[in-house]
Amino acid sequence: MNKEKTGATATVMTISDERVRKYFQASIEIQRIIQEFRMLEELERTVVPTPNVYAVELEDSPFIEMQRIDGSEMLELFEPERITDFLNTFATLHQRIHQQQSRVAPEWYDVTQQKVHHLQPALRLKAERLLETLHIPQQQGLLHGDFHFQNILVTADETFVVIDWHDATTGPPIADVARTLLLLRIAGEITVPDEVRRHVCREYLDRYQAVSSIQLSNLSDWLRLMAILRTLEQIPSAEQRQLKELISHPDLGAYFFNT
Repeated sequence: MNKEKTGATATVMTISDERVRKYFQASIEIQRIIQEFRMLEELERTVVPTPNVYAVELEDSPFIEMQRIDGSEMLELFEPERITDFLNTFATLHQRIHQQQSRVAPEWYDVTQQKVHHLQPALRLKAERLLETLHIPQQQGLLHGDFHFQNILVTADETFVVIDWHDATTGPPIADVARTLLLLRIAGEITVPDEVRRHVCREYLDRYQAVSSIQLSNLSDWLRLMAILRTLEQIPSAEQRQLKELISHPDLGAYFFNT
């Protein structure tokens, strides 16, 4: 058996027909591994489909042992003629996550403040100003933290299983929506025309709004903040250049949504 699949933060190794082990890279803090294990334990009791977890090992080569999901990444199943249905399912699942309450996930604001300390001085000042503007009383829910097509596995019976929970927090859903919009707009190694990415962003946001009561008055500020925070991640130089352009762009509405 022993099939492997390597991603940005971990390598998943199949150890039997029923189980896999997710081995984390050395750069991933132990606390985040513990958090993902506890999150998955908690989510087993919710309506959000996730892999069952069985064990966590924190010594030497840390891993989580969990249920093997026999399915394909949502991105692999993308068909342009079904884009509306595709994004409707995607947005509805995202909103379902935001309806959950967690006793395990840390506070989004606390986690973000820690990240801000690692930014370059000029970006840190921008992020601090944005955080001050956006830190207002609003609805709180469970945030996935990295919700995109490659973190959803689709099984043969079309169950959509959400994976990779080590960035989960509790906070305002608009933060998670803005993070997803950022990923849809610029992330990924596949070259996609700007007009297609903007269309996907529009459709996703329309579908999310249709099933939620989210308020979007500060969306541009949230998008700019998410772009600043993503500069801390290990991403290709081409995307770093796009982030630099995005952070200083005068009209993020046009950058993300206009035809």
